[in-house]
Amino acid sequence: MARVAYEGFTIALPPGWGEMVEDATFADTAELPPVAFGAEDGVGTFHVMVPLLEEEDVPPPEPAALEALVREWGERRGIVTPLSTHAGPHPQGAIAEGSFRVGNELVAVWFVSDGSSVVCASYVCGWDDREVERVERSQAAASLRLD
Repeated sequence: MARVAYEGFTIALPPGWGEMVEDATFADTAELPPVAFGAEDGVGTFHVMVPLLEEEDVPPPEPAALEALVREWGERRGIVTPLSTHAGPHPQGAIAEGSFRVGNELVAVWFVSDGSSVVCASYVCGWDDREVERVERSQAAASLRLD
């Protein structure tokens, strides 16, 4: 897997994945513009975003704190119970993941924190395709490094 660098993070892309050029977005000024990845013939899109936070607002590099962010992500969308969550250590601190059904789509979200900065990632695909890129999206998320 080739590691590529962007402003605020690096990622090792699964074979066949690359950066996807999307329509221009008007990103919130409190975050760097999201970067989208996926396979040309893939079923989903993996987005990575680095929020621009004051140091005191960065979540601590603790699994429980990041899992709380995952749950809050769902709650803000009216989803009280995620399909699954997992949190644990990361080479730079901690990582948490959660999966949600939003309408007819699977949305998986990840948060990685080293205590100084945080990176957020999401993967979206059709509900019926939710198992197709499971390995690839997990590899991409696990490879995220704060820069």
